Amino acid sequence: MFGDPKINSSNLPTKKFIEVVKLQRGFDLPVQERNQDGLFNVYGSNGPLDKHDSFKVKAPGIVTGRSGTLGNVYYVLEDYWPLNTTLFSVDIHNNNVVYLKYLLELYDLSRFSEGAGVPTLNRNIVHDKDIIDVPLSLQNDFAAFVQQIDKSKFEIANSLKRLYNKGMLS
Repeated sequence: MFGDPKINSSNLPTKKFIEVVKLQRGFDLPVQERNQDGLFNVYGSNGPLDKHDSFKVKAPGIVTGRSGTLGNVYYVLEDYWPLNTTLFSVDIHNNNVVYLKYLLELYDLSRFSEGAGVPTLNRNIVHDKDIIDVPLSLQNDFAAFVQQIDKSKFEIANSLKRLYNKGMLS
């Protein structure tokens, strides 16, 4: 909808990355201190992986891998705990988090990887890069479209599951 954000193929206005979304390193939380029956998701660089009784960050927000797995981006609509292997948004500057998730995935944060053994994403390098600046109304249009597609995917998956359970699919 907005072209390739890595090269700004649609010649949109740009801002510094930090003016679109500001990222911060997540927090330590040893496995033995987590609670599988907790109310809050614990996010690692591969997305939600555990639960805990308390949260560190109020939603909405963005989480992406900082160490190990880079490039996966998640939007979070409930309060959560981002682990120290992640970067999370401390300021989304009133942008739409669904839009930001796809923008950052297409922007390909993994291309800013440092480190030979374990890939690492340095937020200070990313914060200084230029990224497209899309008006909120268009972000919301994009997010509504994506959410409708996600809803359709969910409904189709459920229909296929029901057909499979009835023995109509193998």
